[in-house]
Amino acid sequence: MFTLIEKPIGIFYGHEEWFNPLFRELERRELPYVKLNPARQWFDLGETETPYSLVYNDMSFPSYADGPSSSNLSLSAYFSYLEQQRVPVINGSAAIALQQAKVQQLLLLKRLGLDFPDTRVITHLSQLKKAGDVLIFPVLIKGNAGLGNETVLVQSLQHLRESLEDGTLALSQQTPWLVQQWIPAKGHHVVRAEVINGNFQYAVKLHRPQHDLDLRTADAEWFEPTHSVVKAVEAIAREARLEVASVEYAVDRRDNKPYFYAIHAHSNFVALPQRHGYDPYAALASHIEARLQKRREIELVL
Repeated sequence: MFTLIEKPIGIFYGHEEWFNPLFRELERRELPYVKLNPARQWFDLGETETPYSLVYNDMSFPSYADGPSSSNLSLSAYFSYLEQQRVPVINGSAAIALQQAKVQQLLLLKRLGLDFPDTRVITHLSQLKKAGDVLIFPVLIKGNAGLGNETVLVQSLQHLRESLEDGTLALSQQTPWLVQQWIPAKGHHVVRAEVINGNFQYAVKLHRPQHDLDLRTADAEWFEPTHSVVKAVEAIAREARLEVASVEYAVDRRDNKPYFYAIHAHSNFVALPQRHGYDPYAALASHIEARLQKRREIELVL
């Protein structure tokens, strides 16, 4: 496309080693970039020029909240500023808003007519008992932000009652909370599908022991979803306006249907085993390059 841009690409990311392949690919294409620290970002509302040709955000929401500074959360305002300045932002303010709003994710799935775990949304602890009366245990109780350390697995109604009575049920201070059916996953694995620019890239199985909530260290292997699941994943990313995204679902062993439960506004390429030389970072670099080319064409017209 082109080998020279006037301003570098700004990149927010979580882990250096996970992004070295992207950095090498950008260097190979002679696309200059700058690694940005989300906890040290500031901007002047009076400025009309920005230092970047494009900004790519690949921070998961837990990375914002668990980072070295709560100022990570100010990225949403920064992206709004860049967008108003007509700087292309891949996964900008709208992506952050969706990333930290599990209820909005479920409403999006509902709009698309897709299955998701049976869920009750509550705003007070007194409503937990009522939610528990209509759901089949075990259930998950999670904060709207979807942080893993705010998710609690409750095995039974008795367990719920005891936890409420003795005050051991540790929930996020921020409401609403979601009380959600636990999906008994077929084969004890869930599936994570990756999407770039609305197009399915690949999927992996993430194997987990029964009732294990932490997938960060799960064993991964390649998986080929059905055509209908691929189309659903692409529809989710497009409806959410996420340029780089991953979608997770589990097939319920009771009815053999896929239930979608998480939309991530970032890549999870680190979990990819080697396969036939496929390189998702090259696909991502091509998308970044295409967005830069589109901006250049718009500027030429203006």
